[in-house]
Amino acid sequence: RVPAELCADFLEAWLLRRAPSHSRMLVLDFCAGGQSVHAGLRACLQRAGVRHLEASVRYSAVDLGPEATPPLPMPPDVVADLSSADLVTVVADALAIHGWTPGPDVAVFVWCSPPCESYSRVTLGTLSAPRFGGPQRARREGGYAPMPGPRGDKARAADALQKHIQASYFLS
Repeated sequence: RVPAELCADFLEAWLLRRAPSHSRMLVLDFCAGGQSVHAGLRACLQRAGVRHLEASVRYSAVDLGPEATPPLPMPPDVVADLSSADLVTVVADALAIHGWTPGPDVAVFVWCSPPCESYSRVTLGTLSAPRFGGPQRARREGGYAPMPGPRGDKARAADALQKHIQASYFLS
């Protein structure tokens, strides 16, 4: 989980910068998992500099849904497989939940915390021992590339998700 105060710092900076030119602001939490960004938004909205914004601020979580492993504490607002979804549609669906349509008065903040266990120190270190199935990624000297075969499947999936999000959303 990302600490709520860290999320709140990012959100406060974004809200204060965008609020003068946008009346509606959506915080969109991709790969929402434990929804720590939601806790960060609540903390942010209690801060003195943000409390009196004229803009409407809303939050939407996006994740796989009930089939996510481990189970999510709260169901996401938008259920989507972000490794293949049309992300413009995902944003439109999230806006629609709040009765909003895209427009020049809407600012969208996307927080994306894709699964990172294949980059974890534990997976690169302790759990990369042969008795645990070997590493998921090559070491630093190998550019942390996914290992061939089934052991690198999680790493390849995480890389594909990240590339899809960047190519589909941030470059459109």
